[in-house]
Amino acid sequence: MLSSPFPDSDACVDGVRFCGTPRPLLCESFGSWVQRVCQHFQLTYSSFYRLTRIDVRKDTDLVLDQAKCRKLARLFALSEDDFACMRLMFQRCAASKSFRCFLNFTDDGKPAYRFCPCCLRTDATPYYRLEWRFKHWTVCPRHRVKMEEACQSCGCAPQMNRTMLSGNRGVPSLAYCCTCWSDLRRSPESAETEGCQEIDDAAATGRAVVSAVILGYFSILGFKSNWKLLRNLPGLLRHDLLVGVPCETKPLRRDASGKALSTPGHLMAPLEFERRRGSARTALRRSRRG
Repeated sequence: MLSSPFPDSDACVDGVRFCGTPRPLLCESFGSWVQRVCQHFQLTYSSFYRLTRIDVRKDTDLVLDQAKCRKLARLFALSEDDFACMRLMFQRCAASKSFRCFLNFTDDGKPAYRFCPCCLRTDATPYYRLEWRFKHWTVCPRHRVKMEEACQSCGCAPQMNRTMLSGNRGVPSLAYCCTCWSDLRRSPESAETEGCQEIDDAAATGRAVVSAVILGYFSILGFKSNWKLLRNLPGLLRHDLLVGVPCETKPLRRDASGKALSTPGHLMAPLEFERRRGSARTALRRSRRG
């Protein structure tokens, strides 16, 4: 059995003992965590399903609810809090297909992720973030670079609908392309982005969209009342009528022991949009006609 760099968690299911289960990392997506668990115990998605009765073979991020979080915590000797942010992030998208317009999918309907090569390069253990699944998360606010959608060598995107790290064809970590084994941390040379308004706007918009999806509503500067998420936001974004308001990244919340909590303020806090031009009411009517 592979060794784990994470604190040991032991559990036993149907006579199979799970030793040293990797704990979810800060803001890690459920799909990313399942990939690392399958690597650690050399499981396929089908065998993960047989052991847990949680089907991760279609869209891993959309299967979590409170009961499944409780079950995973018991099976792998983890805490329910380890899965809280994963569940909160996608609960609206899981409950209604209408909300999935905010998520990335391939042309044939499979789950799709962007990734930041700089984040993967600085990770002690490379992993995929929750926010990387969102369609409007096009820039990494931390590194101020545009997110990548596919491997620079072969053009293939990460395939979260199957195990990438286990089996004969498994890659060493999520920092490698599962198709050609190229290192995804090798990013193309990027232009200087310091002070670039386009980068600032994209980063702020991505944060505001993720915040709105979690909370179920959004705000526009100059309006006292909140706006309904599904009725208004997709059309306004589609016509490029809103941009996120830049905000300072809040420090991570920590418990008494100093451990970072799994619900960071930079994702959970209510953030605002501002109008790019004209009246938001007029823009909204235009977006609905379009």
